[in-house]
Amino acid sequence: MAPADAAMTRSGLYFQRLGALTGYAAAKQVWESRYMRAASLSGGRFFGTPGSDVGSGAQAFSMMDHMAGRPIPKGGSGMLTVALGRLIEANNGVILTGKPVARLIIEGGRCRGAECVDGSQFRAEKGVVSTIHIKHLIDMAPRELWGDTLLDSVELMQPELAMFQFHYALSEAPRYPLADGTVSSCEASIMQYPESIFVLNSDDARGELHLEDCALQVVHPAVFDASRVPPGRGLLKIEGVAPYQLKEGPEYWDAIKEHVADKIVTHYFKHTSNLSKGKILAQFLLSPLDIERMNPAMWRGSVHHFDHRWGSFVPYRMPIPGLYQTGACTAPGGSISGMPGRNAAAVILQDAGMTLQQAIGAERPKSTAGLSTF
Repeated sequence: MAPADAAMTRSGLYFQRLGALTGYAAAKQVWESRYMRAASLSGGRFFGTPGSDVGSGAQAFSMMDHMAGRPIPKGGSGMLTVALGRLIEANNGVILTGKPVARLIIEGGRCRGAECVDGSQFRAEKGVVSTIHIKHLIDMAPRELWGDTLLDSVELMQPELAMFQFHYALSEAPRYPLADGTVSSCEASIMQYPESIFVLNSDDARGELHLEDCALQVVHPAVFDASRVPPGRGLLKIEGVAPYQLKEGPEYWDAIKEHVADKIVTHYFKHTSNLSKGKILAQFLLSPLDIERMNPAMWRGSVHHFDHRWGSFVPYRMPIPGLYQTGACTAPGGSISGMPGRNAAAVILQDAGMTLQQAIGAERPKSTAGLSTF
């Protein structure tokens, strides 16, 4: 049955209408247990919109995604970057790090390269590909070159709810209590009451923190990937959302980060059967402000770069000739999918007189030579 036909069936219409509800309302329809409602909304939040918002009804089934699991490279997600870097270098590409871009080089109305903060310049024969957040990129060339349509879209971009990440090295891996023993897992989510999902937006609007029952995503894949830890040890990442713009100002995060992390991890340990503060060997704490400092593309602590719900995506072919955009500011947005890169590549190849299918069939497409990516 075609997707369009399936959508007109009784079940198709039901799920379509369920998805248009808030996640909270949908979870009340699907689950009798408040624990399953809370679990669905807590886990569903980390795929995008809070379950308090209209159109988030699919979060009522977020536990199905958790049960299916998510593929992670052995050694951690960073190994994907390592592998891609090796592929580029194996095909005569050069990767330079620690070279933040200060401005685009525009000559004859065309983007010819980029100049870095240290004054070094890199020029491209055919084009420049950017992954810089568009909020920053538009300041790297004269504003009149971008066009009013793009500038209006960028002006209306909104940050998503900012994220914190607290990382811990542990003397042992987390375990969770059951009625007849314990269980380990790769991932968990914690929230006691489904109504707590409504606090996220109000906290963000007021710049306040209410940590008593905030939605937490807890990740510890070293339970199944022993290459990530010494024998018998454990790793833990706790993440959640919190206001970037605190009412005292975003810099106030530097004063309260340690206290917030202590409260969050203490709350988490109560849900385990074997962990306590004495089993923390080391910690690495990232507030929403730290996340933006670490990667300016994570604008205002938005790990997916901005709130994608209103579709203010940046085009792959930018208004300045010779300049292309990819990454989380382009459709379909952030997370690890590879789709923004694939879509941008198709546009770049089209301008070079080649299709993506032709490039995939070639060992080393000559048409991509002369591209510089920042």
